[in-house]
Amino acid sequence: MKTISHYILRCCCLVFTLLNLGNAVLAQKKIIRTVIPATSSRSPSIRIDQGLTATVSFDLSVLPKDCIIESSSLQFATRNVLVNTAVVLEVYKSDAERITFQSVKTSDTAKTLIAIDIKNKMYWPKSNSSTYAVTLKTTKNAGDLLELYGSPDDAVFEQGFAPKLIINYTEAIVNKVDWGISNANAQHSSQSFMGIKGAIPSGYTVKSVEADGEIKLNLLLFKDNIYLYSNSGIAKVNVRDLKMTKIKTGLVAATETSIPAIDNLGRFYYPNTENVSVIELGNNNNYSDKIKQNGKLVNAITLGADGSVYLPTINSISAYMPFPRNRLIWSYPFSGKKSTITLNEEGTIAYVAVSSNNATGILALDATNGRLISFKSLALKAEGSANLAIPVLDKQGDVYIADKLRGADSLYVFKSNLSKLDKTITGANISIPTAGIEKGVLFIKNGFLMKYIDGNEVKFANMGYNGEVVSLISDQANNIFCLGADKKLYLLFNKESQFKKVENVNGGMALIMGVDGTLYTASNNNLTAIKPSAYTDDYTLVQADFNDDDLTFRGKKVITSKGFVISRNRVITAKEEVILGTDVQVSNATLMIKSAGKISFGKGFLIKKGSEVVVRTEN
Repeated sequence: MKTISHYILRCCCLVFTLLNLGNAVLAQKKIIRTVIPATSSRSPSIRIDQGLTATVSFDLSVLPKDCIIESSSLQFATRNVLVNTAVVLEVYKSDAERITFQSVKTSDTAKTLIAIDIKNKMYWPKSNSSTYAVTLKTTKNAGDLLELYGSPDDAVFEQGFAPKLIINYTEAIVNKVDWGISNANAQHSSQSFMGIKGAIPSGYTVKSVEADGEIKLNLLLFKDNIYLYSNSGIAKVNVRDLKMTKIKTGLVAATETSIPAIDNLGRFYYPNTENVSVIELGNNNNYSDKIKQNGKLVNAITLGADGSVYLPTINSISAYMPFPRNRLIWSYPFSGKKSTITLNEEGTIAYVAVSSNNATGILALDATNGRLISFKSLALKAEGSANLAIPVLDKQGDVYIADKLRGADSLYVFKSNLSKLDKTITGANISIPTAGIEKGVLFIKNGFLMKYIDGNEVKFANMGYNGEVVSLISDQANNIFCLGADKKLYLLFNKESQFKKVENVNGGMALIMGVDGTLYTASNNNLTAIKPSAYTDDYTLVQADFNDDDLTFRGKKVITSKGFVISRNRVITAKEEVILGTDVQVSNATLMIKSAGKISFGKGFLIKKGSEVVVRTEN
């Protein structure tokens, strides 16, 4: 008998909260690091013989709902004011399943600080609470006086000693892969890339829509929206969904030199002549604050994992505290023309490429206080608008800087902290490198894809295009995508040796990738989406449909993208497994799922009133 079981699910409104997706075959152990500042800290001076405590709270709603915590650490500063006025940093780390901290490090070399017990009963992600509170209790003899730094009124708050919770986590299905920077989505969204491990597209479908005015600046992606600058008589930032349907016109008024940024908490940073406006995208797009610039902004804003803001202006590199404080932390002055900023994975070093009146090269600055660590003089070029290259870091922390943003003649490779110039790579039309998911970096040179690894430069593939490269990105399957100055898109599937040109693509200044692998670019009044039409290597990805007539999805293993809304009758058939992603909805439609193997439902699976889901397992 072919049919083993046949279940029909009918409901008015039923929410599935099955978590089978957490162990899906596509999960990749890519650890994402986030720094969560304290939302509140009440830290009066405490005499420990009175048994008083201090409480620090952290908002955990910034973490993905289905994330898996790998490790976490808590940092805070204390001092015993009766014995020693020096600030001491205490570091505590926890296990992976519960946030229960054990002391692992202290700078209290004189042993004058009070030991602290940290007690809590909060589990994540099992707890429904989005607030995590830490209780600090003194344990030493009476007579000492403890102060916990972190109140907004404390001077030490300005020095980066405020309590912070550092969490390393993984996501269940689609994990972000960086281009040498752990939080590239916050720093330079046009260079971030996503995708699905092991999923190699067999082809693409291309769809373009008319945009409002010529698009001048890089596209930005945040959650399910695309943010793009356009100028149809009045400069503005417009918002579209991932199907490229316009949902908001004129989010902010714009200037042609503005380069906005979005952090991972949904705060939109938009510069104008004198200030950077901060908009909370999840709070009715309200203006929340303004950051006063120290001179005209000359390049893209850089954002740290903890929300700290780094502004390259004509007078300085300036670092500001995370929203909502936005106070100046430090400023490194120089009289210059252009500069770009990249942070290392830990957020402790800022690598700054500069082209100034006094010197041109690359700086390594201490990101906590602005202290100069190293400077290397290089012949960097900064012609045109924002044409200075961006420093790129690989997985080992080595630093790569091209002598200009497009069509470079030289690529310099440094060890971390700029301690040593490892190699100078020369050639024609060298691109900004991409770090990919393995060691080393990939880059275009002389019309070929090259790989630099362990001090060696190796030819990787034939490009089929010998010109300037606008954007070079990669996904988790090591597929390579190149947008050329000829406005054409070239792709190299994993393990192939020849790039292919994608027809009917009119590219622009940026190439970005969504979590489902769809590429977006814009130019000359058009916004274009390049959607994977099918996947080889066992996987078929079901995502937002461009072709409404495509009602049946088949494959060895079929996966629906996160947030996929099924609004027409659909059939999903798999030989081995069907995986429905997080927050999938069936709305006014019938969904039939047939699998000869497993069927898994992600968290938040929703069947709306009037819908039907039929589930069959078959031989």
